[in-house]
Amino acid sequence: MRVLGVTTDNAYNMDTMFDELEKLFNEAGIIFESKNQRIRCIAHIMNLSCQAMIRYVGDGDTAEYPSDEEESDEEDESAKTKVLPVVAKLRKGVVAIRNSPQRREVLARQCIAADMEPKVVLKDVRTRWNATHTMMQRAKDLKHPFDLTLRSIPKLRQYVLDEVEWQKIDELLHLLAPCKEATEMLSNDHSPTVSRVSAVYQVLFDHLQQFKSVNSEPSEPSSKRMKRNTPNVPIKPPWLIEAAERGLEKLEKYYPTSDGLVYIVNTVLDPRCKLVWYKATGWPKDWIDYSRKAITELYKSKYKPKTANEDETTKTASTIEPKKHLFKDLFMHQMKNYQKSATDDELKTYLSESADPELLVKEKTGIDGVLGWWKEFPSLAKMAKDYLPAAGTGVPVERLFSSGPDVMSNKQQRMHPETIRMRVCLKAWLKSKNSFNDDILAAIAHKLGVDDGDANQLYASDA
Repeated sequence: MRVLGVTTDNAYNMDTMFDELEKLFNEAGIIFESKNQRIRCIAHIMNLSCQAMIRYVGDGDTAEYPSDEEESDEEDESAKTKVLPVVAKLRKGVVAIRNSPQRREVLARQCIAADMEPKVVLKDVRTRWNATHTMMQRAKDLKHPFDLTLRSIPKLRQYVLDEVEWQKIDELLHLLAPCKEATEMLSNDHSPTVSRVSAVYQVLFDHLQQFKSVNSEPSEPSSKRMKRNTPNVPIKPPWLIEAAERGLEKLEKYYPTSDGLVYIVNTVLDPRCKLVWYKATGWPKDWIDYSRKAITELYKSKYKPKTANEDETTKTASTIEPKKHLFKDLFMHQMKNYQKSATDDELKTYLSESADPELLVKEKTGIDGVLGWWKEFPSLAKMAKDYLPAAGTGVPVERLFSSGPDVMSNKQQRMHPETIRMRVCLKAWLKSKNSFNDDILAAIAHKLGVDDGDANQLYASDA
């Protein structure tokens, strides 16, 4: 038994769990190193960074906003945290309209008068990713009807935003936009995502670095392995610089934890990246050499097939019998060792080939996901199939838990665990049947005890 990767959030209790897990596995004779096998949910890290940018910045008279977020990596969880007055002001206006059917009706009429589709304003939820960005974006989209609605109700006029405040909303939206896009990309991607973690970090670091003041000292990240692109940009407002600083601090806190073996293997065995990605993004040579050495040692120790010469080393000279028919199939005997050496080191051959960033664009190549590519190198493919399914985010699992009430209603509380598992799997398979290839259909049919040839009929009858 081997445990190659475990994806979790970033709470302190997860650190304790991994310490205990490593101890228990080692006592059972199972190799497990939390440094190399733990995968921190990148979506959760981005959420913490965004929350830090929104909550820990002041521009004069700040508002107090009690924190009830599930985050547990702060030193004082009970402390109140600061929020940009403009965000707090916007939130109060949104809540005031949402809590009243009459005010929602006023907003709808204002939308119609402005020749816009009537929509409701959205309130953010501090434990929901990108919720504040979504709230601000909807308010911006409904800026004119939203403003007129607040002005038309005397009690709500105090929440009207002036042009300077709307400009701050625009700047905050721009600051948070890459995190929102990255979260949606990782959450909606049905293929393995660990290989994208370092790429996402690179984009976020470069983006936030642009908001640093040109007069400030460059921050030193916890890990100096990744290049920082710092273009010459105009000096930003102090509050926006502080917001970017807070976001960078949070990213740099967790960034060094993405150096484990599971991250290296996923990046290198992604045919779009290989070791070339490290070079393209400016990683130093010593780190690239370390990555090459780490994946080579893993391949040789666990996956590389033994050659005939390696098998012979266990035999003594007295046990080796003289070869018979030495001159029969002469060329086959003479070329045998060369053919072995040329085909056995699949990793070396794989790394020598160029990486193609567009290789997995299904519309162009027909290849769906990283695992769909791994057919050419049989031994290395085993390694890829072991490591690539590791998830870079816990979103799929959380989504699965959210579907619990649909699978187990109040009248179905005594279902057998195997029945629950079958219902969850069948629901996911039926939902994704249009994206399945023949191999997946055959595997599902086998799991359900149906002949391979009847796989398509199974889904056709369901439709």
